[in-house]
Amino acid sequence: SQKIKWATCHRAGRRFLYNCIKRGKDNGCLLADEMGLGKTLQAISIALYYKDSWPLLIICPSSLRQNWQNEITQNVPNISEMGGVVVIFGSKDLTKPWGKVTILSYEIASKHAHLLLQKKFKIVIADECHYLYTDALFNEYTDLSYNYLLEQKDNVVIFMSATAPAFF
Repeated sequence: SQKIKWATCHRAGRRFLYNCIKRGKDNGCLLADEMGLGKTLQAISIALYYKDSWPLLIICPSSLRQNWQNEITQNVPNISEMGGVVVIFGSKDLTKPWGKVTILSYEIASKHAHLLLQKKFKIVIADECHYLYTDALFNEYTDLSYNYLLEQKDNVVIFMSATAPAFF
């Protein structure tokens, strides 16, 4: 893993996220920055702050699962010794042991929300969370994912989106 070099805006963003989670009544926050400004690394750094509470669940569009795996592997020290990263590509993967970090798509999250509730994830990152708003109107999968995230009352949930301000 590498040492992350943080710009001033990233440090301010991390401080905002931390304060939002600590002071908020719902233990969640929305990180809404434009694409390419480091939302992924900021979310990872907040998740690392809570690593004693892991396992960590990352829900994202299917196309971003590999990117999340790469970022976690590169930026989380000793992740393999901690239990590793498991990417769920399909329902058949749910029979494998889950890692300290589990990454799956909104579709799989909604199809198997009952399993996610059993796993008792304490930290959840919902990347591209605007999908919950736009797709929930048309898509039962994101609607079920949204309901799962709403049930996470005692957990930390980090919502991320580059286009969220247009929807919320």
